[in-house]
Amino acid sequence: MIKMKTRKKLLLLLTSLCLAYSFAPNVVQAEESISEQQTKSSMLSVQFLGTNDFHGALSEAASLSSNLAQEKNNFINQFPEGLSMRVQAGDMVGSSPVNSSLLQDEPTIKVMNKMNFDFGTLGNHEFDEGLEEFNRILTGTAPKKGQFNLETENYPREASSQQILIANVLKKMTRRFHIIGSRML
Repeated sequence: MIKMKTRKKLLLLLTSLCLAYSFAPNVVQAEESISEQQTKSSMLSVQFLGTNDFHGALSEAASLSSNLAQEKNNFINQFPEGLSMRVQAGDMVGSSPVNSSLLQDEPTIKVMNKMNFDFGTLGNHEFDEGLEEFNRILTGTAPKKGQFNLETENYPREASSQQILIANVLKKMTRRFHIIGSRML
């Protein structure tokens, strides 16, 4: 049998533990709330607007451009401090309709520039005529004399404004990131 004095001590100890335990969740919750606020204030909302397999479809460019602009506006209205980036995932040129292919897909590069794509990756069709030719188109240099028809030779040139990517770096803590599967050249 437990003595009365020991029983009172035990009861006091249990009561103290119960009281201490009942306050603990509030302390933890307050710490989590402060932590959540710090995390939210240091978070950056990012939107990636992307397309792929455009294949010089200039007849679809106005619709694509309009949709990209609308989605970006919706995002910025919801997250004014956010970052919206446009990404193309390859095959923007090559296997193209006549209105782009007869001019070596240079009109497509101009259209992509007008749509303000930030990054692009290479698809298989960017290599259709070799990397040297694709690089010529990207840099906006004229073809060699006699290499193509007169329309292509006399077409006004424009360098691409996109950065071409080839692998991946993701650094969350410094807010520096690259496209997964890509690394800037």
